[in-house]
Amino acid sequence: MHNAPSVVYPVGRCAWCDVLFMALWLAGCGAALLTVSAAGLGWDSWRARVLMLAPLLAGIAAYRAYRALPRQGQLQWDGHDWWWSSAQAQTQAVRLRVQLASQRYLLLCLDGADLHITAQPPRWLCLCAASAPMRWQALRCAVYSRAVGRAPHSAASP
Repeated sequence: MHNAPSVVYPVGRCAWCDVLFMALWLAGCGAALLTVSAAGLGWDSWRARVLMLAPLLAGIAAYRAYRALPRQGQLQWDGHDWWWSSAQAQTQAVRLRVQLASQRYLLLCLDGADLHITAQPPRWLCLCAASAPMRWQALRCAVYSRAVGRAPHSAASP
């Protein structure tokens, strides 16, 4: 099997993420409405109010988390490690986990590669093929490849 090529992929917001977040929020609102009506709760009862308040609060929390997603950055695979860089953060090694994948979209979770750094929350990235169509296949190969064995490297960025 051939090794995945090195690749640098631009990261930015994609419309797919907007649609995904909105669909999940609407599903939560619909479930709350169905629960209130199926349970026969009056709209003036406290239980109905709590059920309707839950998706509203969840939507606010999801929106705040969505706004915290990186707007611009680069994800780089060097054949051994993944690197993340953005205007807000210096280049750092990361571990990458695929959460959702299709032919044209990837939802990734990035964790710091240093196991001793736990104060930093994971980053979520929505990647679209339209961002860099010529590099998309190389990125997908790299995401699903295993690192090439080599001597331990320094912590310096590539």
